[in-house]
Amino acid sequence: MKINTFYLSSPPKKNDQKLYIMASICLIVFSPSIYLYLKTIRNRNRIIVDKESHLETKRFIIEEKDSETVLLRTRLNESFEELLRLAKTNNSEFLARFQDVYPAFTERLLKINPNLATSELRFCALLTFNFTAKEIAQFTYITHRTVENKKTRIRKRLHIPPDENINIWLREQLKNNI
Repeated sequence: MKINTFYLSSPPKKNDQKLYIMASICLIVFSPSIYLYLKTIRNRNRIIVDKESHLETKRFIIEEKDSETVLLRTRLNESFEELLRLAKTNNSEFLARFQDVYPAFTERLLKINPNLATSELRFCALLTFNFTAKEIAQFTYITHRTVENKKTRIRKRLHIPPDENINIWLREQLKNNI
């Protein structure tokens, strides 16, 4: 008697063997490429995350600097207003406070002429606020003519050309040192 044995799966055919061998070879050849591709994608994602983190840090620093700038502008405006008040009331603290706010200004003028008197430095500080000769005369309780004479004297001592506006020249000295 003959027993029939049948296979759950049929024995591999030659074509099927070739297919398995080709698939195995492809898997062996392409798996490192796929691994490298996946690794590259992971690295790119990591770089993107790092760049985003770096950008976030920069944004935070910029926000800090912006808030510091606003604070400094506020302080400068307050100092400017205080200086105007001191100048208009002919307060003796005006020059000292002006030198606190703009320390390089008097240094610059003293480099040009080290023999400038304190009263001349004070007068130059008043001129930087673009006060007219009449206003300076009112604030300092001197005559208009005395103010004009002081302007002429300071112009000579600081070697300011006659065709240049002394107020503008002094403000430029102030701007160059802020």
